[in-house]
Amino acid sequence: MITSTPHRHTKKRLIKTVGAHTPCSCGYIQGGELYFYIKDYQGNVRMVLNQANQPVEINSYYPYGGLMAATTTEGSQPYKYGTKELDRENGLDWYDFHARQMDPIVPRFTSPDPKCEKYYAISPYAYCAANPIAYVDPNGEDIKADELSRRNICNALTKEESEYVRFDNNGKLDVQLLNRSKSTSDNMIALKALANSKVKYNFMVADKDHRGVEYYDTSETDGNFYRGTTEMPNAEVNPSPDGKVYIIVGKILSEKQQALTTAHEAFGHAYFYEIFRDTEKASHTYKQEGRMVWDEELMVNGLETIKIPTNILLEKRIKIVTNIAQQNYESRLGK
Repeated sequence: MITSTPHRHTKKRLIKTVGAHTPCSCGYIQGGELYFYIKDYQGNVRMVLNQANQPVEINSYYPYGGLMAATTTEGSQPYKYGTKELDRENGLDWYDFHARQMDPIVPRFTSPDPKCEKYYAISPYAYCAANPIAYVDPNGEDIKADELSRRNICNALTKEESEYVRFDNNGKLDVQLLNRSKSTSDNMIALKALANSKVKYNFMVADKDHRGVEYYDTSETDGNFYRGTTEMPNAEVNPSPDGKVYIIVGKILSEKQQALTTAHEAFGHAYFYEIFRDTEKASHTYKQEGRMVWDEELMVNGLETIKIPTNILLEKRIKIVTNIAQQNYESRLGK
């Protein structure tokens, strides 16, 4: 399953309504009047505007959705944190996340995660892997990631292929639409495999990996770089912190390099993890070899140790998918 999180702070003017109080993702109608949501990057309702563009509700939240302050001057509506309904009857104050109820005071879900066997390292009652600032949970089951990944995924595909890549307002990939694509390119085949998997693949663009190590690219000056990583469960290097698979691309990279790195990590490493379920087969492996090199300064031969890739199948796979991504990206620019 592939998901990402939209970062929006906009007011929308399209409302579908039936009845006296009908909510949608952008607002509601109450008493014959239109009201519009203003949301933050996580989809939390921070303000409600009336037809006169005046604020009638202002909300501030604690990290897990508890109301820090709420001001209402006109009407009332129950949709708050994550645009989820806050049930205040009899002082309950639980959020309805469809699959489960969440108590923002504890904070935890009131019933276990129906997919908890996939996330053994996290409490089945935890909300957003205990990190509500970085993640949102639209239905009590899935965790979302950032929206830049959507651009990178599309840039690694052809324009025709990207027509089948569509995300809803919550950032969730439309798998049915994706499956309609007849493309047999290596990149599209890999994307379909990840999207239809029972494994949770989280695409992210970030400054650092989960260990706190920053991404960088100084390849043009000294040949060194750390552009991204695929964090897999129980991997020897850069293991996933919670049992999911994280496909992380460095924010410092150019748009083109982000597309290439997305193909490298997602369509190379993550795809091999999906088909083999073996972290070693999905990882770079090396052997050390020594060779004699001439030292111009000392005018003598010296021994130099180099790393030789040993996972040849993965290396070939990554070369193929990154070349495809480069061709696709450049074709979008008309090169």
